[in-house]
Amino acid sequence: MDKTAIKKYAVWARKELISRVAQKAQQYGITETEMVDAGADSVNGKVLSNDMTAKVCAFLLLFALSLFVGSLALSLSGINLFDAIFTSMSCLSNNGLGYGFTGQNFADINPYGKWVLSFIMLVGRLEFSAVMILLTKAFWSK
Repeated sequence: MDKTAIKKYAVWARKELISRVAQKAQQYGITETEMVDAGADSVNGKVLSNDMTAKVCAFLLLFALSLFVGSLALSLSGINLFDAIFTSMSCLSNNGLGYGFTGQNFADINPYGKWVLSFIMLVGRLEFSAVMILLTKAFWSK
């Protein structure tokens, strides 16, 4: 049995193991000087900061709130709730799909509903943060 070949392999295997473990640890935010929380949110192996997580949660909350308010406003205009939710989602995400009442066109919607849909489309196109800034008093006072 060739002991030198086994020793060389053992040295190589140890270095390779250390290298791969260090590389994987770095993906999860673990370095020699610091270690990120194991339960932290990550995307593609990169750990998100608390600030970024808060921004994503705020965006999703604004999207859901806009969808709820838009659907409620449309249902008050006489559209059934399912069609109101689908139409609000379509306008908010700017994909242009129609279903049921709005399957062919938006001509049968009353003027109030068209104004609501126009505002929802504007919010979806400009993004929520820009619309929220436009609606604040501080923006218009300067």
